[in-house]
Amino acid sequence: MEKNRQTNLKHLETSSEVADLLLRNIINLNRHIVVNEDIRNNLVYSKTSGNIEQENIRSRMISELLRVISNSSMDTRYVDSMCLFDVHFQAYCLNRPDNAGIYEGTDKAYEIKQTEWYQKAVQAQGKVEFFGYNVIENDTNTFSTVKLFRNFQSEHGDSIGLLIVNLSKPMFENYCQSPRRHSR
Repeated sequence: MEKNRQTNLKHLETSSEVADLLLRNIINLNRHIVVNEDIRNNLVYSKTSGNIEQENIRSRMISELLRVISNSSMDTRYVDSMCLFDVHFQAYCLNRPDNAGIYEGTDKAYEIKQTEWYQKAVQAQGKVEFFGYNVIENDTNTFSTVKLFRNFQSEHGDSIGLLIVNLSKPMFENYCQSPRRHSR
């Protein structure tokens, strides 16, 4: 029994360390995107642009997101989808339609601002917030991180956007299963 307890304890410690590494990787991915100057400039520009220019911003934003991800050394195989929202809640998404999921509608901005996850992201003032569910879809196989973009050049650090990264829950399954018992 003591040997089993020690084995299980060691497995839990290893699983915890792996989970910490995976979560740090996700936080670093968020940071790489948030500090990207081209993405930030596009978000600031989208604040004042008209409808005609939105399509150009969309192309630039998607291209830049793809470039940041491909140039990073981070493991992104568990990233299910990713969406950037500007201050008007115009969505720029990878691996999903460019919309706000369950919030897509005429009152999109109002509905999102009323959610608990949005309020927590605002209160976190730019820190990555983790949620055990997908904040923009009814998908039980994914969970979300949400990070508020702040304008460093603004006197008050005004919000310029929001980053949502949806991750596959199975990312933990390979590392958090109990050790296999060998029959003798």
